Amino acid sequence: MVPKRVLDEAWTEEEVPHDKLTEHFLAEAGRWCGRKQEKVPPRWEEFLADLKPDDKVCYYCSPPVTWEVLAGRCGYMIVRDGKFHSDYCVALN
Repeated sequence: MVPKRVLDEAWTEEEVPHDKLTEHFLAEAGRWCGRKQEKVPPRWEEFLADLKPDDKVCYYCSPPVTWEVLAGRCGYMIVRDGKFHSDYCVALN
């Protein structure tokens, strides 16, 4: 089990501008799949359709130790009015 302290301190989060989301998604999905991605899945289009102009979108990734113990996760989250709204998971193990 990964200590909560490690999880709280080690998550990475990167804000992604709305106009760069699909480009960023294709690059990250390709990195996790091991091959270039050219098409986005329908669920990604649904995720983008839920965006409002003032939403913040962040790419997140759990720390390396979580991947080592088969508990890793990365993806995108929409933050609306300073609160978590929804997410799109790109990879998990």
